Amino acid sequence: MSKSNSGKVNKGFVEVSTEVTNRDDLGQDCPKREWYDEHYSQCIVEPIEVMQKLFTKEQFEGFLMGNIIKYCMRAGKKGSAKEDLDKAERYRDWLEEYRVVGVIDPREE
Repeated sequence: MSKSNSGKVNKGFVEVSTEVTNRDDLGQDCPKREWYDEHYSQCIVEPIEVMQKLFTKEQFEGFLMGNIIKYCMRAGKKGSAKEDLDKAERYRDWLEEYRVVGVIDPREE
């Protein structure tokens, strides 16, 4: 384990992966949501869940903000502009929720 500049202890990837995969719903398909990306349909753990456990608060907020920027800037240039703007909105909602609650659940609507 190492300490970040904020003083928060960062767990190693293997430790976090074990912690995240020791879930009651292990092996269940992720629920379908209107905005759900099909490539997560058979997931056990979503990458964003691992990042949320592994990253510091500042790093995770930066990840969310970076995705807001990415999807806004690429809207209409790679597929549907509406899909990209919907994804940007999803990341914006997650950022707001993370700042208020301190955790997000990507499996919730």
